Amino acid sequence: MDANGDLVGGKRAAQREETDGSFDGTLLSPIGPFLRSTSAPAGYLGNGVTPTTVTGGSVRNTVTVTGPGLPEAVTQTDPTTGETIIVKPAGLTTDKFVVEGKMFDPAAPMPVPPTPIPLDSDGDGVIDSFDRCAFQVGPASNGGCPIIGPGPKAQPAQGQQSAGNTTIIQVIPGPARGVLGATASSPLSVSQLTLARRISVTRLRLQGLRGSMSVKQGTNVLRFGVYKARNGQKTGRALYTTTRTPTHAGLFRFSLRSSKLSKLKPGRYVMEVRAGRSAASLGAVRQVAFTVTR
Repeated sequence: MDANGDLVGGKRAAQREETDGSFDGTLLSPIGPFLRSTSAPAGYLGNGVTPTTVTGGSVRNTVTVTGPGLPEAVTQTDPTTGETIIVKPAGLTTDKFVVEGKMFDPAAPMPVPPTPIPLDSDGDGVIDSFDRCAFQVGPASNGGCPIIGPGPKAQPAQGQQSAGNTTIIQVIPGPARGVLGATASSPLSVSQLTLARRISVTRLRLQGLRGSMSVKQGTNVLRFGVYKARNGQKTGRALYTTTRTPTHAGLFRFSLRSSKLSKLKPGRYVMEVRAGRSAASLGAVRQVAFTVTR
């Protein structure tokens, strides 16, 4: 620890403890066993407010902090043996902890899970399972698709219905066809894809992969893939894939975190990004190379 109280060098990473993700596995690591307040209410490990002494520590039930700016050890010399005896250890020590937690009661009834909220991606009040245009705002009377009008009276074309002097256009998901398809069918792609070119294993586990890109109007799906790289080119199958849904065109910042990414070893990798109006209509690939360091 330096003079400002910050952990020095790789010592910060040494404070991390990896577990297998199970409750028993966590308790068998240095994280366990759990401490318990000596004045905990019945059924609890502590009240989460009051500093108290504790039990349950595997070594001792105190914590000591030492370092620059903190008291040095108080010593004295044994007049008989001439040995130096530590009267008071260096640093600050306390036996008071604020503990919170409730003990598991197998006889207690399980809480009722909350009712799932149906997904409504475009917020138009028509849930995605009934919305024929899940990423475009439209009324329920038109299946969640937008209505474009008024317009001149004309004979209905494919995908259209005529109502008086108003032309109601039903936007059908998927590759666009007909008159409106000239612009809508143009392939989408991202630009200005940026990502840290070097990232440490520790930072990758804590923050994931963070970057940004520019997306075009009409982009509903972004697909990411991470591959091992050799000579700047991807090799083998994707180590990690995921999708994102941008909420607007222009600058899009992303943060990718998963157990698969946290297991990447030091080496060279390539990230690929494709954009489209749907997962079935993805455009050109954009790549960026990065290196994972120790």
